[in-house]
Amino acid sequence: MIFMRYLQLLSCSDVGSCCSDFALASTLDLARRIINLIQMIVPIVLLCAATYQLIRMVINPDDKKNTKRIINKIIAATVVFFIPMIFDISIGVFPEDFSLSSCWEAAQTAREISKATKVQYVSLSSNKNYSKIIGNADDYEKGVEKESGTSGSANTAGVGAQKMINVALSQVGNNEGNGGHLPYTNYSGLSSSDPWCAAFVTWCAAQAGYVNTIIPSFTACFFPEPFANLGAEIHYGSSSYNPKPGDLVIFDWNCDGSRDHVGIVLSSDSDNIYTVEGNTSGEGEDASKCGGNACVSRKTRKRTCEIHGYATPKYPTS
Repeated sequence: MIFMRYLQLLSCSDVGSCCSDFALASTLDLARRIINLIQMIVPIVLLCAATYQLIRMVINPDDKKNTKRIINKIIAATVVFFIPMIFDISIGVFPEDFSLSSCWEAAQTAREISKATKVQYVSLSSNKNYSKIIGNADDYEKGVEKESGTSGSANTAGVGAQKMINVALSQVGNNEGNGGHLPYTNYSGLSSSDPWCAAFVTWCAAQAGYVNTIIPSFTACFFPEPFANLGAEIHYGSSSYNPKPGDLVIFDWNCDGSRDHVGIVLSSDSDNIYTVEGNTSGEGEDASKCGGNACVSRKTRKRTCEIHGYATPKYPTS
């Protein structure tokens, strides 16, 4: 089983599917650091030994064996020093779908994220105040009372929508300052400086088990095609539609028909919608967690022309 998981990690087509498992990525990063340590220490030891042999040869010029020993140690030190470079060159000859190179780089990022955010694989049922990235999607529903239905009423989430919401809320406070946004950008194959609101929604859908089944994998706020193609109900902001928990909301900041931002609806009333969003400013009690950085935060949005539309995915009912 473990061997098959490593094989899946090393043979895939994108960074997100390769290295979203931080436990495996951290193991690869440990291997990387061991190689770097060998590259630094072993040449020093070999060169010290060669220096010792050189001193002996000066003292005893008749001992011809020392010359060969010195040459062998210098060659060995050179080879060991260039092992990481040789490894990188070797990776380059693999086919593109064997993405060891991308995974190797993402492994180092995974360690940096874990160190910065103290990420732990725990469920929402835990009473401890962790910054969570949860490995098992079923854990998102533990201890949460729900009603059946696809999206529920205006302020009651159905079973499937609640899972999506719980994943998103578990990430509140993750921000660009502490590297908490990197799981989302890494999953979608973005750089750490790219806009990541859509990547956040995609990552949440993946953790809940919905990505590319009822919610598309997307990095830009296209609307409505990618959502409608997976069977989502489409409603425009100008309609009388009352958004439901779990809906994906597309924003148009200039009211000019463009699509600028995306979030997940938590609830709504006649004047506002209440959301959780990535790549946004901290609001209310979430502001202190964000530290002035772009982050995951709950938001209150006015129901104006800035709301371009909503997509209601076909969430499971049980």
